[in-house]
Amino acid sequence: MPSLPMEIKAPTTDATILQALPAYYRYLLDGGYSKYTPDDFTGDLKKFGRFLKEKPLKEISAQEIRSWITLLKTPSPKGEGLRVRQAPGNGKYRSANLSVIFPLS
Repeated sequence: MPSLPMEIKAPTTDATILQALPAYYRYLLDGGYSKYTPDDFTGDLKKFGRFLKEKPLKEISAQEIRSWITLLKTPSPKGEGLRVRQAPGNGKYRSANLSVIFPLS
């Protein structure tokens, strides 16, 4: 996939998770991991970054990490969740357990 050149800066502890993601993605790309690892790991961290909003890395507590893990383990009520199109134009949807983080409103 072609991409635009982008300067990757090493994150500081004042950065948020979302601000640190480009450097982490580059690290994973260059680290000899599976071709799926960079997208999978940064996708998970992006959700965690949205959960924490604008909190700097240095202020993230163990309790917030435990809260995030608990949220991931909590099933969504039946019939609720984020609906995502599986393929353009086919009209089919699948549910994901993200309604608590990204409510449909």
